[in-house]
Parts: sequence; C-alpha cells; structure tokens
Amino acid sequence: MARHAGFGAAATITEDAINSVIAAFVADLLPSTLYFQLPQTINAGLIPVSFAGLVRIRPPSVELHANPLNLVKTHFVFQTTFMGGVFGQSLKKRTVELRSTVDVALITRVQGQQIVLGINTQLVQIEPFQVTVLKGPALPTQMVSALQSPTLAAIATALVNSLPQMTITPPMLTSHLSYTQPLHIGSAWWDDWFTVDVSVSRIVTKTLEKALTVAVDFAGFTQGTDSGLVDLTKVKGLGSIYGYTITQPGTDPYSDDTYYSDDDYYSASPYGPGNVTHNLSLSRYSEPAGGDVAGTINLDFLSALVAQQISPQIRYPSALDEPISGGGSVNQSTGTPIRGDVDLTSVSLAYATFETPFGEVQDGLEIAFSVLVKEGPWFDATGRIYAQVYYQDATGSTEFVTGIPFGWRIHIGLVEIDEPAWVDFAVAAATIWLGGAIPIIAPAAIVAGGAALGEVIPSAIANAETATQQSLEDGSSDVSFPGDPAYISFTPEGVDTALLLALASEQPEVKPKPPLLSVDYPSSVYQARDGQAFSARLVRVGDDFEEFADKITLGWRVRRGDNFNHVILYIEKSYTDPTGNGIAWTWHIPDQYYLDKFFVECRILLTVGSQSGEIDRLTGEVPIVDKLDRSHKYVEWGPYVVSFASPDQDTWFRKRKSRIHRTAVGARCKMLRDRDKFKTPRWHADRNIAYRDELPFDWKDLAKHRGPLCEYCFFGGPDRTDPYPEDDAAASM
Repeated sequence: MARHAGFGAAATITEDAINSVIAAFVADLLPSTLYFQLPQTINAGLIPVSFAGLVRIRPPSVELHANPLNLVKTHFVFQTTFMGGVFGQSLKKRTVELRSTVDVALITRVQGQQIVLGINTQLVQIEPFQVTVLKGPALPTQMVSALQSPTLAAIATALVNSLPQMTITPPMLTSHLSYTQPLHIGSAWWDDWFTVDVSVSRIVTKTLEKALTVAVDFAGFTQGTDSGLVDLTKVKGLGSIYGYTITQPGTDPYSDDTYYSDDDYYSASPYGPGNVTHNLSLSRYSEPAGGDVAGTINLDFLSALVAQQISPQIRYPSALDEPISGGGSVNQSTGTPIRGDVDLTSVSLAYATFETPFGEVQDGLEIAFSVLVKEGPWFDATGRIYAQVYYQDATGSTEFVTGIPFGWRIHIGLVEIDEPAWVDFAVAAATIWLGGAIPIIAPAAIVAGGAALGEVIPSAIANAETATQQSLEDGSSDVSFPGDPAYISFTPEGVDTALLLALASEQPEVKPKPPLLSVDYPSSVYQARDGQAFSARLVRVGDDFEEFADKITLGWRVRRGDNFNHVILYIEKSYTDPTGNGIAWTWHIPDQYYLDKFFVECRILLTVGSQSGEIDRLTGEVPIVDKLDRSHKYVEWGPYVVSFASPDQDTWFRKRKSRIHRTAVGARCKMLRDRDKFKTPRWHADRNIAYRDELPFDWKDLAKHRGPLCEYCFFGGPDRTDPYPEDDAAASM
C-alpha cells in the first residue's frame, strides 16, 4: 500500500519532536499559572502531616506506543521544595518529584486553517502520585501516604484543568486548501484566473511506536484506509532526491562547465559556461528516511485537483464572459489568450521519468499542456514540462561559498513540444505543483507558488524547446520553500518531504532552586584600617517559600574566628521586619579587636501551626584584613638610607629613622592608613620594619617624650595635649 494509505495527505511527527513542542508550550505560559500551594495539613489515616511549600508543574512528556484506541501515555511531573513533618516531629526540608501517568485521547484543532493536535487539559484526571526524593532525608511512611493521597491528586488535577488546551504538534496539515491565482499578460488582467478550493472531509490520527501519524481526506477526492497508515519518518518512499554542487572555477573557465560568474562574457549566452541553471547535471540519490516531521501528498489527488479545478478554469476564464442580448452572458473563449492568436486550453499533472539532455534517466513531475493556435488552418499544439526539485550547495573558498545561496530550488529538467517551433505560447502549469502540492504540508508555500507563477506565466516563450526550458528555469529557480526541508521527492505515489525542527538534543535538567536566594553584604572583605562595622542587610527567600513570608524567622549567629563554639552575637529577626532582616555589629571592641576573622550563620526558620523547622542555612567567613600586625602595639622603621641629587654638588646621603607609630586601628596616622608601600613585604624589609610592645618610657610620661613619637598616632595632632587611650581597642572605638 502507498505510504499515504489512500488519504489526500499524511504526516508523521516523532515523539521527541512532540515533547519539544510541549516544552515550548509550557514555557509560554505565565509562571503564576504553573504553581499551587501545598495544603498545610493532609491526614495520613488519623495522623496529620504538615506541609509548607509551593508545587510547580514541569513540562509534561508523552510516550507513544501503538494501541487500538490511539491513546497517548502522558507523564505529568510536578516538583516541590517544602518543609514538612509528621505530627509531633520537627519540620524538615525536602525536594521531591511527584509523577502521574495518564492515558489521554488526542483532540484535533484547526488554527487558521491548519491542523494541530493537542490534549484537552480540562479532561485530564491526575492519578495518585509516584514520589521521588531529589534532595533531603528519606520520607516517613505517613508523609509518603499524604503526598500520594487523592487530596493532593485532586489539587494537581485542578491546576492542569485550569491550563489552556495543550498543543503537542506544530501545524502539520491544512484543513482547507484555498488559493486564487492571478494572471497579468500585457493588457490582459485576471485577478482570479483560477481558484483552488478543497475542504478536508476527515481527519485521522494513529499512534505508533515513538511516532504519531495524522492523515486527511479531501472531500470528493480521496477515501483513505486507517489501518494502512505508517511511520513516515521510518518507512522510506520510492522516489529520488537530487542535488547540485556549484564548484569554484579554476584558472580556465572554458573547461569548467560549472563556472559561476556575473561576467557578461560568460553569462550573455544561454548556452555558455556561465549559464549555471541551464547546464545542470543533477546528482541522483535514493529518497532517505528520517526527519522530525515527514509528510506525503497523494499524487492521484494532485492530478485530479488539476484536472477538475484548474484546467477547466484555464479553458474558460471568467473574465472573458460577455453579455448577450436579452440578459445573461456567454463565454466566447477557447482558452486563456497567451499571445496573439494562441490560447492555453488545458494542463494536467502526473509523475513521469524522462531522459535529460545529458543522457540520464531521471524523474519528476510532468506538467502536460495544450494550446490552440488560431491562425491559418487553426491547430492544436501540445507539450510537456518535467519539473524537478534539487538541493543547491557549493564548494570552494569561504568567500566563494558564502556568495552562493544554499537550499532547495526548482529545475526544469526537460521541455518537449510536439508542434512546429514557430508557435508562440506560454505554459500556465510550470509551477502548478507549488500551488497544489507543497501547501498541503505547509500552506505558507501557496504564497511562494503564486510568486513563481507570477514570474513564469507572463513570459512569452518562443521558438525552441531549449529556450523554453531556460525561460521557465529563470522564472522558477528563485522560489523558496517554507521551513527547511530535509528532502523533497516526487514519486509515483506522491510528493514526499520531511522537516528538521530546531530541537534541543536533550531536555535541560531542571534543578530545584534553593529557597535562600540572596544575602546582601556591603563587602566581603573588611579592612582593619577602616574600622568598618560588619553588616548583612537583607535576606531573600525563593518563590517556594515567599508565600509564607510572615511565618519565617531569621536566626543570626556570629562566632569568633579563633573559637567556632564561642557565639559572640545571636539575634532573631522577622523575615518581614520593616527595618530590614539583616544584622550589623562593631567588631573592634576589647574582646574581638585582635581577631582576624568571624564566622556568620543565618538559619531560616519556618513555623506552620505548632510545628517549626529550618528551611535553609547560610554560613560564611568574614575576614578582617590588615597590612600591619596589630597584635603589637607599636611600629617603627629604620635606620635606612635616603639620598638627594643636586646639580650644584655631589649626591647627598643621610640615614633616617622613623618616629614611633601606633598600630591601633582608630589611632593610626594618615600615612599608616593610606600609604600603599605598607602593602609590600619588600618595603618592610628595605626599611627595617620593627614592631615593639613597650615604649622606652612609662605611658604616664607620654607628654614629656613627644619628640620620638608620631604626634598623630598618640595625640591626634601636634596641637593636641590629651593622648588617645592607652588600650588599643579603646583607642579604636
């Protein structure tokens, strides 16, 4: 049986392609429509289980298998990070996946005269879930029972029922083929030269292994057999595909029949080497299988469509109706006037093989035509056009290749004329197949077909078969095809094609978001010289727990860097505290002044009813960086040599020694605070830096010995009389 099984057209989409379409559908939905809140309590028998968290639906996926009812196995997957606990136990945080598999019937929808398949979400009934722990401790038996309860399944069902009908395929077939072809030749002008109008009478879907096939019958033309439908991505057609590679010319263009140039010398003659489209010797290959979407159009249907709807209108164009006396009108035409006394009277469409000018037997669509020559004795002339589709690419340098358009193009493989060569005529059906074939798979191609006809039909084709072939080639080769076909093939059964969709190689893993999203720290490192207080200004939790903001408490702990078990600060704050839920403290106090780091911890606690538990915990280390060793009270440097060069005398050298400075953070002079040289060990070594813990005199005699002291580090300036406190921590407060 033919791959189309007697239907007018059929198309197959793979399971992977369907799942990518579903993922795109869910991604386009508003995020707020994809969540529901876990009930605070679900009873597992007589035992209440408490929950706090949000459940989010992930993109469903389908699993396709052949079955007599053509049902589609659909996996609905939900994910949640929640706090939960059995009555009498503390709440604990977990991330789980909830999965329910449902067999659903497909629905057929028509969008803009295009057929898409979908799932009616309003009829989906979620079954009790399978539960998988993704993160956190194992679930108690009672909690598993609660998550698998009909109560939770009913809430999930309500969410799915509230979603729009789920699209699972792209537009695959048309529900109504309608197209009007204009014709403009000289002063003759037909806006509706012929019209194609065919409705779909029946749509059939068939579920196969890892694929889904949909087929249509056209009213008055076809009656397909359901059982004959196959997976078109796996069952190969009987046809051929063609290709042509434009090769970059060598140094001798005369010996290269693939020469491609805009030079008039090579392109002026229709038979010259530059005339690439005319000199095509196509490579032939067997029709392949594959594609994400594959389709076929019944050639018997196309032939009948041309015979019943197109050819009669070409013979009797309505624009030639003329009124008669007494009312009414009569059509005086014997065909469509093409040129002078030549009328186009009929066209037909069929599959055929032919011998090319290169002596090769190839196949394609045969568009047969007849014209009436109303001159002299009046006579009929007949002919045939053999149209093919081929894929054009190029080989050569990057510059050459990028200048060649890649893609599927139309080729007029041969033109045969059965009457004297002086007859002038135009062929209306040169690209009829574009207007009647490809649009069944992708209706947008009707536009392309119309564009091609608009180029070919108005051209008066004169005198010779080869000139006719070239003229048609020029008018049709630039027609583009919708999408990016993997192949196009004409066969005795029909027109076969396949598309490759932009699918991800694999679905990205959806990782649960941590509930603690951010803590705002003004700084991650604190310079001791600044004496800056540490602060954490704001904590934010993720969407899973934002709904429970008024039930969240933050527990802040600050621990000593030299003794983790020593907590120096503990504060509890409400998550919604209007003054901010962070903390701040001054570290340069007597018992913390000499520490070089602190440990900070923030526990996020959620309370539901009488139960509470930790959602998340943040821990971090806050270093206190100092370029001086403040474990020693004083610092000085020298002696060291300084020099001064003068143009009037020799270089002058002298040994210098600094005054005594304080390392106390709050008492340091500007030089100690800002001088960059203190950052380098080399400078310390060159200047003979020396720390001391005692002065050479008692502190009470400080005022009597100001000479060797830094006035700013000890007194705050030469104009001050009262020294800073002796204790370094006190001096830094």
